[in-house]
Amino acid sequence: MQTIVISRTDNVISALLSMGVVRDIKRQWPDCKLYFVVPLGGKFLLDYFPEIEGVMDVRNVGKSIENIQADAILFLHKDKMVAKAAKKAGIALRIAEKGSLLEKRYYNQTVVLPEGVKGVTARAEALVSVGLEIEQEEVGDQEFPKITLPQTPPMVYRGVIKKSLINVVMYPYKEGAERIWPVVNYFELIERLPKHIFNFVVVGTEKEGQLLKQYTPELFRLPSVKDKTGLEEEEEILKLVNRGDIFLSFNQVYTHLSVAAGIETVMMTPPVESRQFAPPNNTSVNILSSGETECIDCTKKKGCTCIKQIEIAAVEEVLLEYARKKGMLEE
Repeated sequence: MQTIVISRTDNVISALLSMGVVRDIKRQWPDCKLYFVVPLGGKFLLDYFPEIEGVMDVRNVGKSIENIQADAILFLHKDKMVAKAAKKAGIALRIAEKGSLLEKRYYNQTVVLPEGVKGVTARAEALVSVGLEIEQEEVGDQEFPKITLPQTPPMVYRGVIKKSLINVVMYPYKEGAERIWPVVNYFELIERLPKHIFNFVVVGTEKEGQLLKQYTPELFRLPSVKDKTGLEEEEEILKLVNRGDIFLSFNQVYTHLSVAAGIETVMMTPPVESRQFAPPNNTSVNILSSGETECIDCTKKKGCTCIKQIEIAAVEEVLLEYARKKGMLEE
């Protein structure tokens, strides 16, 4: 086996890598080439994970898959468009979670995910089925790999990052995302927190910034909030994340990278996401979820009810506890 494609890693790419699955593949097959199918904008991940040979944009995946002549494709999320492209490209092993018999034409090898096992860990079973030797205990116990985020001189963010305060970098909105914590909650959260302790920086793309200002303009009227939306590249967002003390977001790709860089991270997530794709075995991440719902009721609806139920007070307490540990707030 020389080439493996891992498909639709938009919200689990870092979780997969954190479990050591990619590194296990490389240990078993040092010459193996690994490709990831990612959404638009995912190519920047190559800079942080050299184990990946390349990434393919899901929108034009057909031509890309044909060019690399892969031996197997592992689906973390089922995707008929990608599956059809893989079949047309002649990929012999198309592995996915077991589903209906009708799916056999798309996914010709299936695995059953054990009940109560983290999704990423369970999916390692699929790689075992194609000959990779992975000890499940070893996979589950591995530490999150450390990475280095891009850095900038302190003067670049003069007036944005306050050395005397706790700097909370927030990524409150991503265009097209459905499982987001309501943006208005960030406004109320900031209003509740002591201004002499916390400084807030809002990051995002230019379009995301415009939408935030259109629908939640009050967020940017708070004197303790610095507007750094309008960033052109993902790397610029990561540079600011790296300058802050805490990163606060629902966005899984950025929260995983933040955790991997050792930055204190607060992650708001639906319960199903927190069980399957949250960063494992790391003390620098605070995972806030709304319970044990299986998300069945929301799968065919716009938006996510569960993540909206995460209380502002729960996020507030995490930030206040951080301030107490830093000696900036009395017990």
